[in-house]
Amino acid sequence: MVTDWGALNDKVASLNAGGDLEMPSSANMFDPEALKALNAGKLKAAALRRAAGNVIQTAEKKRPAFAGEREALLAEDGHLAQKIEENAAVLLKNDDHILPIQPDQKLLVIGQMAAATRYQGAGSSHINPPEKSTILDGFKKAKMPYDYQPGYAFSRENDDQLAADAVAAAKDAQTVLVVVGLPESAESEGFDRPNMKLPANQNQLIDRLAAVTPNLIVLLVAGAAVELPWRSQVKGLINLYLGGQFVGDAAVNLLTGKTNPSGKLAESYPISYQDVASADLYDHNPRSAAYAESVYVGYRYYDKANQPVAFPFGFGLSYTTFQLSDLRLDQSQIQADQALNATVTVTNTGARDGAEVVEVFVENSADSPLKPLKELKGFQKVFLKAGQTTSVTIPLPAHAFSDWNDQQQAWQLPVAHKTVLVKIGSDQSQLTAPVDVRGQSLPKKELPDWYVNPVGKPTLADFTTMSGLTVQPAITAQPGQYTRLNTPRELGTHSALIRKITSILKNSMTKGIADPESSEAKFMETIVMDTPLIRLAQQSGGKLSLTLVNKLVAIANRHYFKGIFGR
Repeated sequence: MVTDWGALNDKVASLNAGGDLEMPSSANMFDPEALKALNAGKLKAAALRRAAGNVIQTAEKKRPAFAGEREALLAEDGHLAQKIEENAAVLLKNDDHILPIQPDQKLLVIGQMAAATRYQGAGSSHINPPEKSTILDGFKKAKMPYDYQPGYAFSRENDDQLAADAVAAAKDAQTVLVVVGLPESAESEGFDRPNMKLPANQNQLIDRLAAVTPNLIVLLVAGAAVELPWRSQVKGLINLYLGGQFVGDAAVNLLTGKTNPSGKLAESYPISYQDVASADLYDHNPRSAAYAESVYVGYRYYDKANQPVAFPFGFGLSYTTFQLSDLRLDQSQIQADQALNATVTVTNTGARDGAEVVEVFVENSADSPLKPLKELKGFQKVFLKAGQTTSVTIPLPAHAFSDWNDQQQAWQLPVAHKTVLVKIGSDQSQLTAPVDVRGQSLPKKELPDWYVNPVGKPTLADFTTMSGLTVQPAITAQPGQYTRLNTPRELGTHSALIRKITSILKNSMTKGIADPESSEAKFMETIVMDTPLIRLAQQSGGKLSLTLVNKLVAIANRHYFKGIFGR
């Protein structure tokens, strides 16, 4: 049994409760406490032997079976990562068929993200791959001609000279590829994004480039949805997300058409963060989160509220075209413990081989309270050669048509008329078929108007009426209440001495960052100031000892003698 990343608070209690391994290592920080507990009989020797034995047993199981197995597995995993990215990246725009580009077509590539391409999330999931490729590496491997301009820097919010050089080069380029996205300082484990914007220098650069070249293609690198205010100014747009260790090789295959894009958005991309149902309430209370939007998350909200989006859930283009036809249900009614099959014909009507995703939704009546207009209930990806036709069948169990019975706290089949809706991501047309749902009448609950017709934003009063839950105001800890789980920012609320000490600590842990005003420095400051003290100590590499943590907590609690002379 392994702890969550940095989640060990008490090693003795963890071992006695069945914990085996702390992740990551805190450099033996808790060992003195554990040894003292072992000698006092508070840590069971049997628990310690069990944990050590489980770790040894796991290591033996994972030992390579033969010479060269490790290298073979790493190579296989790398190829798989590239294949997954090529099948997952989403083609969002392709005006005038600007894509795919010709392999011998010279490009101007712009963006620091092209040279230092993010390929994985930041934080505890970070791994060291044996190999990796950036976007520029991908072009080099493919022996494709290109010129490069950085255009912007991750470490600075604005750099007019880098942007000016890129714009000057773009004036003479036939096709311009801009690689933009969120750097690690903008999205990571350990802190919340304050907005959905790309860095300002990237948005400004695209605006300037669009003014001097009509043939602008954007590669987007980010782990989550972002605002795309320039989307109407570019002809091509591919969303790579965070594409794994060989994202550069995959990107080149997608750009040149060696791989036909077939990924679909796993979330809606709103026009603006203010269009999100939870925007007015999110992150207002650091100790309590009210999910006042209830079921109206993502497309479930945008559909019901008739809120336009930049790109909808499930959307994704292809270099070929597809057509749906002949939707058939094997039965027009459904009862509990039954299932029905939805079958549809899919045809590749274009000149290229490609893959498409058949998406099956169940529609509810527009006036159903606390129910989205439609909900995804099944999907299937199919590969079709140019001109090929196939039939796709997706089973829909009774649960796909069930509603939540709040009184019974269970899903139940209602008495209702619902609709099966089938669509594909590259085309907005859709096919529908009615279904007579023969269940039981479910109790109706009086709800605030917003949950029937979710226009605008919900309020905390709406949430309380709907859920029966009262959102508690943020409670700030007072001296005498602080523990090792409080953050440096919280401990400094009532103590100038703590603020001075944590300032020194912050400077020590951000040492090495050249520009103290850079986004990287601000990111590190946020991490240091808003992470519980015990977590900082665990991950500080010895810069913050457990003894110092205990002293800081004692001082914040105004136990000054213990803070100065205690351990």
